[in-house]
Amino acid sequence: MPVRTCAGCGAKAPQGELLRLALVRGLVSPDPDRRQPGRGAYICRRGECAVRVRRGRGKARLFKVSLGEGAWAGFLENPEIRSLPACGEEPRRS
Repeated sequence: MPVRTCAGCGAKAPQGELLRLALVRGLVSPDPDRRQPGRGAYICRRGECAVRVRRGRGKARLFKVSLGEGAWAGFLENPEIRSLPACGEEPRRS
């Protein structure tokens, strides 16, 4: 299985252990099945990595396109992201 890097913390892990994010109709959305077309980014299945990638300075580079703040609207409120465990909890697998 290919190894990917978490955009939140920089940890490397097999692709299946990370959650893929995709740019869907101009919005950043979770892609747990890794089936959405186009460029994606990966994060650990932990809530703090979702928060880091949302607030981080490098988020403009994630999809190699210029994204406005509107692209991240509702990201942290998405049910898939909200279900990620907090720091210290075991990651949930989908």
